[in-house]
Amino acid sequence: MKLAQIVKKMDEYNQSVAYGSECDAWVNFADDAYNRYDTAPWEDRAQDIEADPEFVEYWLAVINGTNDDYNADGGQSNA
Repeated sequence: MKLAQIVKKMDEYNQSVAYGSECDAWVNFADDAYNRYDTAPWEDRAQDIEADPEFVEYWLAVINGTNDDYNADGGQSNA
């Protein structure tokens, strides 16, 4: 999966749980993408970057509400 594809899904998730702001999951996702791929997820480069399977699995679990690191209802960190 391309980074841009997971960015789109995370953005949709953030909009559905944060209502005009940014949830912890979105902020942490952006940081993780920048640290792993040396690009902000909204930059054009994200179209060309193939995301690591572990990265995709982790953030899809957040979106699906099955990641214990985040509250499924609001994307807030459980840490």
